[in-house]
Amino acid sequence: MQEKNYLEYLKKTVIAYPDKVKRHLIKKFIEEGIATKQVDTSGQLYLDGMEIVDISEKVLSDQFLACFNQSQRARQYLEKWEFLKDYKYSVIFTCNDFSAVLKKVKEISPSKDCYENEYVYTSFIRPVTYAQEGYFFLKFNLAYAAIHPLTQEEFLTKYPFLVVFHEKGELIEFRFDVLKRVFLSDKKEVTIYSSLIDEMIDYLKEHFECDLIPLDLDFMLNVCKHDETVKLIAQSMILPSGGNAQLEVGNNQEYVLPFIGELRSLLNDKQAELEKVPDFRVAIEQFMF
Repeated sequence: MQEKNYLEYLKKTVIAYPDKVKRHLIKKFIEEGIATKQVDTSGQLYLDGMEIVDISEKVLSDQFLACFNQSQRARQYLEKWEFLKDYKYSVIFTCNDFSAVLKKVKEISPSKDCYENEYVYTSFIRPVTYAQEGYFFLKFNLAYAAIHPLTQEEFLTKYPFLVVFHEKGELIEFRFDVLKRVFLSDKKEVTIYSSLIDEMIDYLKEHFECDLIPLDLDFMLNVCKHDETVKLIAQSMILPSGGNAQLEVGNNQEYVLPFIGELRSLLNDKQAELEKVPDFRVAIEQFMF
């Protein structure tokens, strides 16, 4: 992808970040000497020969745009930050010969370009690599584009999909975020994430002879039930109807999931009655946990 087009994708991706994320990044830009809120009367702000973006007297959205538009370092920081930021979804695997797979992965040549524009595709083709102590990252950049059917507004996003190799635990993790519905057809919306996972499993098998084995996390159910130090803040549930729901504690400082806490209280209050219908009690507990 041409650099000009790539930067437009990157720009439209980052300006869609929520204000909480933008405030965090502005703080990081200031810490890294990329931006400052200190007014310089000379009109020229420099640090070690590199110009600093003056974001004083600007509102948050303008601060963020000023950094993106004026600073190459800010744009490159955003690319690196994609390796380290939090993602909505995570899927964890093991494999039979982790060391051999990791050795092959580390043979991938690192990016030498100014930006990641040569590593943006519409499917999993070529990743950008990054190493951190104990971890090795592959980042696949997917490009999505859409036109609003009424306003004709163009939507662009650079969608990173990470493969993280945990060297100490010998685990392989996929990390990825929510993809906005505007980029998906009704048909794809239902299967987009499972399709991405399946495609990456196939990619790793084809390129690195890596047969992934999903990590069994059933033990976490028992941990959540019996370890009082574990605070459950959200629970995804698959309903008998085929639908699914996610419950979150929100601002509840007791860490009780909505309506689950009420059901648990009812079970305790009606314990004697429920002992007469044990099958019903078991069914309710399975639904809750």
